[in-house]
Amino acid sequence: MQTTPDVRRKRILTVPPMAKPALDPAVEWTEGFDEGERSAFFAVLGASHYEREVLYRNFPSSVDSREWLTRSPLQTLQAVVEHAGVDQAAKDTLPPWWPPPSAPWGLLWALATLPDVLIEDPLRDLMDMQFSLAHDLFRGLWEIRFNLREQGDLLETNRLVTAMGTWLLGHPLDSENTRLLEHAGIQRKVGSDAEKIDTLCILLLMAAQNGLVHRLYLAFDDLERADRTKLKELLTVLQGVSRWAKVPGMPLGLFLGWNGDGAKLGKANARLAALIVQGIT
Repeated sequence: MQTTPDVRRKRILTVPPMAKPALDPAVEWTEGFDEGERSAFFAVLGASHYEREVLYRNFPSSVDSREWLTRSPLQTLQAVVEHAGVDQAAKDTLPPWWPPPSAPWGLLWALATLPDVLIEDPLRDLMDMQFSLAHDLFRGLWEIRFNLREQGDLLETNRLVTAMGTWLLGHPLDSENTRLLEHAGIQRKVGSDAEKIDTLCILLLMAAQNGLVHRLYLAFDDLERADRTKLKELLTVLQGVSRWAKVPGMPLGLFLGWNGDGAKLGKANARLAALIVQGIT
């Protein structure tokens, strides 16, 4: 029996390559961050890795665009947020002792130093929900603020920031970190990959709402070189960040670069290919 060709699938997996990545559409995409309801990623279909790199240089990131191929998409995202810096314009509001004694989690440190922390919707509603990750993150931040602003104890604050950072990454907690977090009222652990992405996005949105970070970029290039495991995890990252990209002011933007061979990408992960093509059509 002859079957009818799946026209929709063929359309999804056929992506016409661009001769050279264009800067203007990427800039236009970033201008929509403040309004929300935008795509979490911008697809860069260039003829070569070098040409795509030329475009990425206009949107600096703290990691190389191909680091995810040897690490993992989630670990690369975690590293970018962990080491994210405060915008230069915001440094005027920070105390004279800045930078903090430990390099990672600068956004947590910066939020702890502010005279007041602004929390806007939808984070405000989430933080009022006792069993939400946002609620736990907020409790941890308040414990850090108390130790830093009320007690002036940089050493204890550093321990708390380390514990919160370990919790944010979903890494195993030793007895000391567990004690510190429980004292802050945090009982729940960050478990699934989706939860790890959510906590990172919540922290970024809190920092953005308080003027500490305006834009943060991360490029995942050479998708055609990734194995099925990494493409599956990349899909999870895209889906997670996409949920938060709908919130106005979310500062994180992802670039996806590959050689434009949609058929090859579709065979490796059809759902990822469909999501990417949906974002560029």
